[in-house]
Amino acid sequence: GSGWDSLAFSGADATKKNLVQQHSPCILHLATHGFYLNSIDGIEANSRGMKVMNSTLADPTIGLMKGVDPMRASGIALTGAQATLKAWFDGKAPDPQDDGVLTAEEVSGLNLDGTWLVTLSACESGVGESKSGEGVFGLRRAFMMAGAQNLLMTLSPVSDETTAKFMADFYKEALTTHDAVASLAKVQCDWLVKLRNERGLLAAIRDVGPFAMVVMVNPSTKHFPCSGSSTADQAISASGNRSSNKAESDRLVSSLQPDTQSPSLRVLEFSDALARADAGDTKAQAIVSNYYALGYKTKKDLAKAAEYATMSARQDNPFGKYQLGVLTAGGDGVELDLDKGKQLKVQAIEGLNTMGDDPYALAALGAMALRGEGVAKDIKKAAKLYRRSANLGYGPAQLLYSMMLSRGVGVSPDASGARKYASMADEQNYSP
Repeated sequence: GSGWDSLAFSGADATKKNLVQQHSPCILHLATHGFYLNSIDGIEANSRGMKVMNSTLADPTIGLMKGVDPMRASGIALTGAQATLKAWFDGKAPDPQDDGVLTAEEVSGLNLDGTWLVTLSACESGVGESKSGEGVFGLRRAFMMAGAQNLLMTLSPVSDETTAKFMADFYKEALTTHDAVASLAKVQCDWLVKLRNERGLLAAIRDVGPFAMVVMVNPSTKHFPCSGSSTADQAISASGNRSSNKAESDRLVSSLQPDTQSPSLRVLEFSDALARADAGDTKAQAIVSNYYALGYKTKKDLAKAAEYATMSARQDNPFGKYQLGVLTAGGDGVELDLDKGKQLKVQAIEGLNTMGDDPYALAALGAMALRGEGVAKDIKKAAKLYRRSANLGYGPAQLLYSMMLSRGVGVSPDASGARKYASMADEQNYSP
């Protein structure tokens, strides 16, 4: 009704193969089962939704058991998932390219750069493993890594009937205002009042409380890239037979604003980073070091860069270690020591890899992939990492990715794209 070009995949067509072939739709809507396996005990026998047996959890083809990467223990079900679960139970291994089970690890490889909104109309799609200072590992992190700007998800089971009506109201509002966060807040508030009056407070919380919005881009930037009428603007929907899983929920969640207490979710202004750094935040200390070293958002000062990097590295922050490694290898603000600098950067790799939603970490990993430091040299991978960091608002990555596009380094030459990313860096007054 809004004049959008749309593609809809349902039933036999709602396959993993069809989903991964889509590139940067303006909106991606997934109405299906979500799962998060946090225990070898599996899911309660009387619960609704996906049923995963203990033997399935231990299957080596997916490795879904305790101690395994949580990015492989969460995901969504598409057409064929039930057959795949049965095959795993029987000791067989279907082709993972189209097995109907899309894990968060696989989601992170989707091409969603420029996608304005991903909607996960599925149970518990925002659940994952939380790690202090690093965020939630699961679908939330995966869609951000893929490039999505806004993610609408759920933190507990949802009602099929109510969800369909709720989503219709949400889209009507969002496509009018072009503000996903404000639209969710308004519609959710309206529905909470409506259901409270009709069915009581507990029913209201249960049916519409679980929906939450995560903003992947700088929250101060209002970005709606889609006009709704151009053939380039697409809304893609994949729909399965959605159902709810039984789980406990004791809190009312309206809309999730970006976590302003964690610098991992956005690019900080210098004053904000400095205040947090001086208060003892090790991640902020590394950010301040980075800004001083590059002359980004503040005047270049290598001595101060080394001071803050040392404070952060001493407390084992991976970005702090990387920063100190860069400065040490270059003799910038500290005594030159190539071996020590390289060692510090290598030590930081594992920690940086766990910070997938972090623009600073992505740029650091891109630099190491570009130079082959501690990892195999991979220029294409470096370009992809820089692009992700740039799309999260990090000026130095925007400028570097612009140069790569201009010269065809790791990507096909793209003069228009190069100008776009250079302009993004210019808006932050970053031009070293």
